[in-house]
Amino acid sequence: MAGCPLLGDLCPVGVWGRGSGRLRSGSPEAVAATVRRAADAAAGGDGVRRDRIMTVMVAALLASAAPVATGRAEAVLAPVSRLVMMSETGDYVGQAGYDDEAVTTVDPGTGSFPMFTTAGWQVSFRSPDDAVPLTVGSYEAATPASTRQAGEPGLTVFGESRGCTTSIGRFRVDQADYDGAGKLVAFAARFEQHCEAAGAPALFGMLSWRATVPTYGHRLTPAALGFPQTIVGDSALLQRATVTNTSPEPMLVSSVTLAGADAGQFVLLDDGCSTVNLASGASCSVGVTFRPTRFGPATAYLVVKDPFSAWASPAVGQRITLTGTATVPPPPPGAGPLGGEFHPLSPARILDTRTGTGTIGAPRPLAGGETLTFAATGVGGVPASGVSAVVVNLTATEPTLGGWLALHPADEPWPGSSSVNFGPGQTVPNMVVLAVG
Repeated sequence: MAGCPLLGDLCPVGVWGRGSGRLRSGSPEAVAATVRRAADAAAGGDGVRRDRIMTVMVAALLASAAPVATGRAEAVLAPVSRLVMMSETGDYVGQAGYDDEAVTTVDPGTGSFPMFTTAGWQVSFRSPDDAVPLTVGSYEAATPASTRQAGEPGLTVFGESRGCTTSIGRFRVDQADYDGAGKLVAFAARFEQHCEAAGAPALFGMLSWRATVPTYGHRLTPAALGFPQTIVGDSALLQRATVTNTSPEPMLVSSVTLAGADAGQFVLLDDGCSTVNLASGASCSVGVTFRPTRFGPATAYLVVKDPFSAWASPAVGQRITLTGTATVPPPPPGAGPLGGEFHPLSPARILDTRTGTGTIGAPRPLAGGETLTFAATGVGGVPASGVSAVVVNLTATEPTLGGWLALHPADEPWPGSSSVNFGPGQTVPNMVVLAVG
């Protein structure tokens, strides 16, 4: 609304009359093979020349791998054997919970159908071809491992007496090392499983066994955010979701976004997670509020993308469920059965904490927890009497910290909901119907 974009501004746009209403090198065998092939091609059968060429090539390979060429030395990761899982709200197997357990037993077989067991869970992966061991790469459209059809990859997560009758999922093998006899000796894979149907709530996880590649895990709390009934046009109190890096290494949270058919009914505020590189054990949080624009229930999702949940292409991410129900505004006090009349007014500023307009004392920002009483009638073109309610624009601008503002009649207690939610440095307006008290 023109003329009213400032902190603490209250701009009446109309009144009702009375009665209104968040250097792994190649294998030594591969290097040697490359050297031999290049030497053979250049020597033309001259054994002496071949030896010289091989010596030169090996020296060049060693020099290129020296720290002086790369500018840094890579640390060797200690082997990890653990299962980390985080389940979305509605997932039958994981029950919207978080699990982090050591891998205790393994049946690696030939590497085409390895099964891993923890104290409470069993996770199985299966190659599309039982004669071909699993290798590093992505496996899409995985069905239950024990019953998958030839040509399909298999994935099964079972534990605490819960499992899927049928499922669809995928997994990415990050490490699959074998000894000279072809036996699996190290393995790591990230996975995503949907019980019963594609699109059902997901179970994300990472299985590591003697793994020396980076391993990932996160914990999202809470798994769901439910907002109280909120009047259309108002904002519910800000709630926060936390992302904790449970990996032994740092982990980048690439983004936190809103998704779903009703995403527009929610507002993401004070995002402290997107593009943040979390140290091991560190946490970040985001704020979200329910700000409905239409009547009825609304469901959306807060989507967290990081290496634990967004390794596939396209990246999916793990969801925190958001719910809220919007109600219609009650008629202003004294309204008749059919409500009163609405009288438009030209916008006028009746409160500005920066200039002192409408306040008592020198201009100053509001402090946390402070209550400010002001006049809403007899100012800005609003009559001094015969008014049941006013429609105002309330705006917060350039706050130093995140928070909220709530408007309510001076003779009534705070109703428990906010009128504007904001993050540091933001300018956020909202239109509010305010009964006169």
